[in-house]
Amino acid sequence: MNSHSFAEEVNDPNSIERDRIPVLKILAEHDHNTGRVHELLCHARNQLSEEFDAWHRAHVTGEDDRSVEILDRMLEHAKQIEADALVYELTTLGLLIRQVAASERVAQATARMQTELQGVLVELKRWELRERLDGLAAG
Repeated sequence: MNSHSFAEEVNDPNSIERDRIPVLKILAEHDHNTGRVHELLCHARNQLSEEFDAWHRAHVTGEDDRSVEILDRMLEHAKQIEADALVYELTTLGLLIRQVAASERVAQATARMQTELQGVLVELKRWELRERLDGLAAG
């Protein structure tokens, strides 16, 4: 298929290709988001680990004000991690909803094509029957 006919196919409201493209984009976006969340979690784990070590040192040396400050910072980071995770979950849910909607459009287009094909088959059967009847009448 050349690029011109592919573009026409993608822009055709009755085309399956038009609906399949968004599904591929959605899957790519999901993969990207999964990788991004993994990076965020690794960074957050490292940051919290460093802060815990700093808190432990402050606690052991009796620096109560500093240990409270570090605990407050750790709490803020934990809240941010939770917010990032919630955004990821909502994004993933949105992606899944879009994927289901795109899949539904593909199913609808497939059903339309099946209906059209059934109509073509019915016409072929009628044509074949007419040809046979004409052959019997002539022969």
